Amino acid sequence: MRVAVCDDEQIIRSITVKLLKEYSNQVSIDFEILTFSSGEELLQYNKDIDIILMDIEMDGIDGIKTTDLIYRRNPKTLTILLTSHVRRFKEGYKVHAFRFMTKPIQRSEFKEYMNDAIAEILGNKTITLRKDGVDMKVYIRNILYIAAQFGYSEIWTTKDMFRSELSLLQWEDQLDKTLFFRCHKKYIVNVGQIEDLIKNIVILKNGEKVKVSRRKYPDLREIFINFNVTH
Repeated sequence: MRVAVCDDEQIIRSITVKLLKEYSNQVSIDFEILTFSSGEELLQYNKDIDIILMDIEMDGIDGIKTTDLIYRRNPKTLTILLTSHVRRFKEGYKVHAFRFMTKPIQRSEFKEYMNDAIAEILGNKTITLRKDGVDMKVYIRNILYIAAQFGYSEIWTTKDMFRSELSLLQWEDQLDKTLFFRCHKKYIVNVGQIEDLIKNIVILKNGEKVKVSRRKYPDLREIFINFNVTH
């Protein structure tokens, strides 16, 4: 997941990066962290960014204008605006800022808003699956689990089942490891769809059960607990 920090003060950039690294370790999510010292520098970056932590008061193009331009380029980018002047929050609403964080940054507020952003991103991602010769977009949050069969795999969602020529190993490489876990040689499970873990069985929110290998159980339990903490 690509996260950017945009602030014209070096000390604030350093503090924010440190908080991001701490958060990344706490929730077991890998971040590619980018830093920018101005809105102009950020706007020159031509790859998609998932989350931006943006200072409002910057020389040149300020955080409000930069957020507006970023949103026009990619509405899926979530921008959290940082400022010590609460009165400027109103301007942020007009440019579709995701959240507003006051300076100096508080760890509890930082964690809360990052949790919100991660949940928003994971909930809105889609993949294309084919059924009866028709391509269909499916929200990844609605995938329950993927099961290996002989020569193909089955993707079970909350509403349907799709077949794929991809192997579980290929699915494992393709899917977001924040949300999906290879719990058994025959199964990949959506952690967000888990209701409970009992011994070596995953109980999903729709009542279905999926096997978990003994070797994988401790890791899955830890990921499940971390996921519930952040969501």
